[in-house]
Parts: sequence; C-alpha cells; structure tokens
Amino acid sequence: MIRFGKVFIALFISITLIGCDIGPEATYKDKTVTLWIETLESGMRTDRVAAAKALGRIGPKAKKAVPALLAALKDHQSDVASAAAWALRDIGPVTKQTAPALLEALGDKRERVRNAVVRALGEIGPATPRDLVPSLIAIAKDEEHLGRTQAVRALGEIGPVANPFLLEALKYEDERIRSAAASALGEHSNSWTKEVVPALITALQDEAGRVRLSAAYSLGDVSPVPKEAVPYLIEALTDEDERVRKIAAATLIKFDPTGQVAVVALIPILKHELNSIRQGAIIALAEIGPNAKDAVPALIVTLEDEVGKIRRESAKALGLIGSDAKVAETALIAALKDKDSYVRMNAASALGKIGAKPKDTMPALIKVLLYDKKDSARSSAARALGQFGSEAKDAVPGLIGMLKRADDNERKFSAEALGKIGPAAKEAVPALIDTLKDEVNMVRYNAAIALSKIDPTYKEPVPVLKKALKYQVFDYPAQARAALEKIDPTVVP
Repeated sequence: MIRFGKVFIALFISITLIGCDIGPEATYKDKTVTLWIETLESGMRTDRVAAAKALGRIGPKAKKAVPALLAALKDHQSDVASAAAWALRDIGPVTKQTAPALLEALGDKRERVRNAVVRALGEIGPATPRDLVPSLIAIAKDEEHLGRTQAVRALGEIGPVANPFLLEALKYEDERIRSAAASALGEHSNSWTKEVVPALITALQDEAGRVRLSAAYSLGDVSPVPKEAVPYLIEALTDEDERVRKIAAATLIKFDPTGQVAVVALIPILKHELNSIRQGAIIALAEIGPNAKDAVPALIVTLEDEVGKIRRESAKALGLIGSDAKVAETALIAALKDKDSYVRMNAASALGKIGAKPKDTMPALIKVLLYDKKDSARSSAARALGQFGSEAKDAVPGLIGMLKRADDNERKFSAEALGKIGPAAKEAVPALIDTLKDEVNMVRYNAAIALSKIDPTYKEPVPVLKKALKYQVFDYPAQARAALEKIDPTVVP
C-alpha cells in the first residue's frame, strides 16, 4: 500500500510538472533571467542599463521580467528607463498588463524615455491595437500632455486603423503634431485610402518646414509614387528647406527611374536666384548621373558661377554624367585654373571620367600634377591621367615625383596611375620598388600592383601581394591574386 502511494505521488508530480515550464531558464552572457532581474532592481546605474538591455536581448523568453521592467520605466535615470522600454518592445507584444504603464510613461518629462516608449507601443499584439488607439488619440488631443507628439508617432506604428485620426491631426494648430501625423501616415503606405495622398500633398505645401519634410518623406515611401503628387514634388525642388528639396528630387527619380522628369524640372532651377537652391539642383543632377546628359549645357554655364560651391558641384556633376559630357572638356580644362582648389580637384577628376581627348587634356593635367599647391587637386590629376593609360606616358616623371610626397593619397594615386599607364611607365620601376617599403598599406599595395602591370618579371612585389590576399577591402584580394599569378603562379596559395 505504501509502495502504491509513492508511485501515485510521483505520477502526480510528473503530471503537474508537465503543465509547467520547467526547462532551463534562458540566459544571456551566462546569467539567467532571474539574475538579470535582480541586477535591474538593485544594481548600480550602468548595471541596471545593462540588465534591461540583456533582458531585451533574451526576448520573449524573458517574460517573467516584465513587472520589473515596467517598474524600471519610472527609474530616476533616463537611460535605465529608456532601456527598459526598449526591452519591453523586444520581449513584446504589448498586452493589457503592459499597456497602462506604457501609456503612463508617454507622459514622462524626459523626451528620451517617451521616444523609447513609442517603439514599445509599436510592437502590438493582434488583439490590442483597437484597445490602445482611443487612449493614444486622447493623449494626442491633450494640449497639456508632454507625450502628444510621441502618441501620434505610436499611432503610426500601430497601423492603418489609426489613419482617420492622423488625417485629422494634419490640420492641428501645433506644427509638431502635423509633422508627426504626416510622418506616421508613411509608416503604412501600402494601405493608404484615397484620402491620404491629397492630404499629404496639402501637407507638402504647409507653412512649417518640418511638416513639408515629413510629407515629402511619406510620399517617397509609397510605391509607386502617386502621379498626382508629381507637380507638387517638382514645386518642392525649390523649397527653402534643403532636406525637402533632396527628398523631392529622390522621390521624382523613384517615380521615373530614367530621371527625365526630374532633369526637365531641375534644369530651369540652375538659374534660380538663391545660391543654395541652384547648388541643390546641381547635386540632384549629379545623383541622376548619365541620365542627366540633357543638363550638360546648363552645367557648363554654372561651372563659371560666381559661387565657388556651385562651381565645385558643377564640375563633379559633369564627371558623374560621364562620356555624354565630353562637350564640357574645354570648360573643365579652364576650371583647372580656378582659384578654388576643390573646383580644380573636381575638374581634374571629371576630365578623367568624360573620356576627354588626351592630346588636349594631358598638358593641363600635368601642370596641375607638377605645380598645383593643393594635394587634393594633384591627387585628382594623377587619377585622371591614369585613365588615359599608355597615352599618359609624358606624365610618368611627374608621377614618379609624387611617390615621394608627404600626402598618402598623392603616393597612393600616383602609384595607381603608373600601373594603369603600364609598360610605358618602365622608368618608374626603381621608384615603385622603393615604394614597396611605404608605411601605408594601400600605397604599398598600389605600388605592387603597378609593378605587376609594368613588368611582371620583377619578384619584389610578391611579399606585399601575398599580404594583400588577406585584405577585407573591395576586390583587392582578387587583384592581388591575379597579379601574383602573372608574376609567379607557384607562390599563389
């Protein structure tokens, strides 16, 4: 009978435990959830922050920490409170247990904490959004509540269920609320109703720059870009806020990936009376690149603008347009004498990119190489000369001299250019061999690659190239391997 009783008790305990979570407690950095909770409740400030972050890293398996984290939302140290909010987000989702405390924390005097709470409120369980929306709307409408803006942002995190209020909030007197509403609408651009686009177009014309910026971002988030927004985005290309102009240009390019809509709109702006707007239009054309070829004549004009920054960006844009900007060759050669060193630098770089005629261009570039007072301009000239390959052999003496310059870039790019000139740069071999001892990795590497291109019978580059096989930079290992195979295939690992 006693034996039967023991069996029954053991069976009862087994059945009871099956219904409980008796697996090993989750850990992070060899500490269990329980230990991290203890640290959160009684540790020093930095330890409490670390504990909150650790519990967030553990995620849903740290659910038992939720009460402690909710308490930590009121910690007198803002970094602890905000870390607790982030952890609640990662443990998520928001429940009826956590929602009241998070909503209360939206009224915290510390903006850092309120911003973190927004993210936590964004991780909503499937049954919770509609319960939270009225509370968040009430906070957003309360002109005395410190967390009004954050409440609007949280509504954006929740999803389209909040869109009716967000559309209403676009008309509020407080520009911070209008901006937050415009931004929040962009969070779920794939579920916009027909009322959203017209409302955002109106916001794109708002008197407050921050509202226009948020509207521009949201219109850029939707795919495809609404056709009816295009005229207003074109108008925004001359907005007084540089950020709005940039987003408008990027959105127009998204609307028409060929860039033609943006190019047609940007060309007239190159004559705008405000320097900053002219400069912004040139930068946008540069980002469009080769498809901005129709703007070349206008850019040649702005290359002579009285404002240095505009001349700089014009030279850069012409280079990025590439071979379709060949007609700018004469203007770019003239720009090599500009009083602004950055203009000279960009002009030199552009001449190497547009496929300029070596006969006309090289003498001017060699002058820059030898006599310009700015190392950045000399470096750009070296790179441009390298683009001409063996035709740039007259530049070899000047490039050899650059290998001894104090500036790292000058040595690096002169070695690179000598390699591109190839066997015609034979006289540079002794100087390049000396450069294999340079203190800068990339200078040594470029010298080694150059030697392999000029004359692969030289064995001196091998040690440098073997080290380069371990570089984690671009395609340098592949280039080093190819060079080694030319010099001595037996040394390739």
